[in-house]
Amino acid sequence: MKKINLILLGAFLVKSVFAGETAPMPEPEVRLESFADYQDWAVNTGYPCGTLIPGGVDGINQDSFRTLPGTDGYDSGRIVVGDSRCCQMGIYQQRACGDSFAVFATWGGHYKNAEPRLDTEEFYQSVEDCFHRQVEEKRTCSLYFFATVNDYDFVDNNNEESIQRAVSCAEKLASMEYEYNGEVYSPTVTVIGIATGATDKPVLRYEPEQFNRYGDEFNELLKKAVTDSPVLNETAERWTTVPEILNNGIGFIDDGLHYDDTSLKALAEYVCEH
Repeated sequence: MKKINLILLGAFLVKSVFAGETAPMPEPEVRLESFADYQDWAVNTGYPCGTLIPGGVDGINQDSFRTLPGTDGYDSGRIVVGDSRCCQMGIYQQRACGDSFAVFATWGGHYKNAEPRLDTEEFYQSVEDCFHRQVEEKRTCSLYFFATVNDYDFVDNNNEESIQRAVSCAEKLASMEYEYNGEVYSPTVTVIGIATGATDKPVLRYEPEQFNRYGDEFNELLKKAVTDSPVLNETAERWTTVPEILNNGIGFIDDGLHYDDTSLKALAEYVCEH
């Protein structure tokens, strides 16, 4: 079976596929600075172009961002999976006219109390279809699993269930295989730990000390679960977290939870360069 090692091949892929060093992720002409901005984008841009797929009666918080076949990034060789902050990454790339990765994420981001969910056959099939296309086009697929799928549950210290479900989802994605032209391919999966919320303002009506109090524990236990997983343990060398990627300089929009454009640009560039 042909497993592509992103860490070893990253520089080669950038130079051979993109003919030179990776250019910085472009910046959109207009910055989105509030959650209302994102709701407006979803209604006026996301729905008409088909990228943001409605998935429930509760509006944007029940919707799913999918990079669709034939659109920018779908056959890029890179896939981003996660919650509403990964939806933001897809939106950022679309606003900046980038095409460096595909995104499959849900606004709700939970495994419970939200539809569509990350752990459904329909979701896996969407990711798998993209994986197949990327193998056909690039002979490789690097999948970045941002394990920010249950951040709202931190206030309830729901880490055990959240980690179990996150690891199960990542294992299923890492187990995908595709035989193409006599070679069997699997994605190279990198699990990325969570950033919680703002520390200088309430988050979802909770004081920051209450909302953020389980974040470090979540990342520590998630890393251990990844290391202990027979499916994911080889990805431990690629383990990182959003705070590490952003050197703890995380910026948020007005809700104190979702990232600002500066942070989104840095995360997008990380995916492009690693």
